[in-house]
Amino acid sequence: MKVGLEEFTTRLHEAMNQAAARYGVAKPSSDTIVELHLEGVRDRSIAEAAEKLFLGEDRFYKCIDVSVHPRRSPDIFFVRASGHEPGSWESSLNPETTGPFNIMTPA
Repeated sequence: MKVGLEEFTTRLHEAMNQAAARYGVAKPSSDTIVELHLEGVRDRSIAEAAEKLFLGEDRFYKCIDVSVHPRRSPDIFFVRASGHEPGSWESSLNPETTGPFNIMTPA
């Protein structure tokens, strides 16, 4: 299955919505900060995070953890790509539903 950057960004946003619902906080907005754990740790916008996580239409991280940040603020989301070898959408964590996105419950 091929997934373009626009759909990938939409799916990241949906994963963040699910994480917000689990934590009981407001859904992310265009001002939401993503603490992206990828090649170091950087604060990014949702669009910037999606661009960094997107490897191509047919190559994806196997698992991308998404959560409301447990220690900083409920307005900041924690996003981390797994160290697994990237592969196709079908080889991602949940290809039929969330794809590579793993919605975590903050501790």
